[in-house]
Amino acid sequence: MQKQQKKESKNKTAKKAVKASVGKQQYENFFKLGECTHKYGLSLANPFTGPAGACMPVSPSLMTRKVRSFCRGTMAVGTGGFGYVLANGRGMKNDVHGAYFSSSAFTGITMAAAGTGVNGADANADTGSGDFSANTTQGRLVSFGVRVRYRGTELNRGGRYLTLEEPDHGNMADYAASDLLAEEKCNEHAVGSDWVQVCLSGPVAPADYDFTTCTDINVANNYLAVAVESTPGNLFDFEVFWNYELVGAPVRGKTYSEADDAGVGAVIGTIRSHNNSGLDSKHPIIKASGFGGTNLTNTSKVLQQTVNAYTAKNTSGWITKGVKLWNEATPYLKKGFEIAETLAPMFLL
Repeated sequence: MQKQQKKESKNKTAKKAVKASVGKQQYENFFKLGECTHKYGLSLANPFTGPAGACMPVSPSLMTRKVRSFCRGTMAVGTGGFGYVLANGRGMKNDVHGAYFSSSAFTGITMAAAGTGVNGADANADTGSGDFSANTTQGRLVSFGVRVRYRGTELNRGGRYLTLEEPDHGNMADYAASDLLAEEKCNEHAVGSDWVQVCLSGPVAPADYDFTTCTDINVANNYLAVAVESTPGNLFDFEVFWNYELVGAPVRGKTYSEADDAGVGAVIGTIRSHNNSGLDSKHPIIKASGFGGTNLTNTSKVLQQTVNAYTAKNTSGWITKGVKLWNEATPYLKKGFEIAETLAPMFLL
C-alpha cells in the first residue's frame, strides 16, 4: 500500500514538473549556455567587476593563463570644452599606454594620442612588450572596456558623453565629436556621477579570435572611446579594464579552456542584436547590472533569457520541449509517467 502511494506521489510530482515546464504554450525553446560561455558573456558585459578568469571558449581547446589588468586616472575637459579617454585594445601591458586622456591644459577638439595636455596611462600588468618580443608568448583579448563618471560639483555638471566602439576596430586617434557622431553606433549620454561605459562587443575580424604575437600586440589599436563635451576644467574619473589569455612556454598558471563555438556565436549574436548599438550603458544587458554593474545576478538572468530568444530564431541546435512532444511520445511508452519522473529534472532546468 505504501509502495503504491509512493509511486502515485512520484507520478503527481512528474506531472506537475511537466505542467510547470510547458504552461499554456505548445513549445518552449531554450539554449542553455555552458559555464565558460556564460562567464564569457558576463565578462563582455562587465569587464570591470565581472567574473575574473574568463576565456574565449572557441576551438581548439587550449591551456591558457587568464589575466585581468587595468588602469585608472582622472580626465579633465580642455579649454575648448572637449575631453576624452581613448582606450587601446592592445594596451594590457605595463609599458605601452593602455589609454590616452585629456588634462585641463588640452586645447584641441580631437582625441589625440600625443601633444600638449595629453596624458597616457599604463596597465598594472605583470607582462611588458619584451615578453612578446621573441614570439614565445602570445595573447588574445577576451573582454575590454572603458568607463567614465563626473566627479565635480552639481553646479558645474552639464554636457554629454559620446561613446563608441569603432565598428572595424580601427584607430580613432584624431577623431572629433563630429567623427564619433558620424558612426551609427555612437551613443549620447547625459553627464552625471554614475559610470557610463562602452565595451568590446566581441571579435569583428578572424584575427580577433587568434593569439597575437609581438608583430601586432605591440602596436596600439585605440578603438574604444568616451568623449566629453562639457565645461572646461570639469574632472572625470576613468577606468580601463582588460581580460585576456596568454599562451606560450614561459607562461605560468595556465588552465584548460573549453571549446563551445555554438555558445560563443549565440552570445555575440545576442549582444549585437539588441538596441542596434554598441555594448554601452544603453544596452539592455548592461542596464540589467544596475548602478556600477554590480548586480551580476540580474545580468546573468538577462543574458540567458536574451540568448534564449535569439537562438530560438537564429541558431540551429536549440532544444524543444512541450505538450505536443510529450503527447506524441506517450503512446510508445509502456510505463507512462514513470519515464516522466526520470525526465522531470530536465524539465526543471
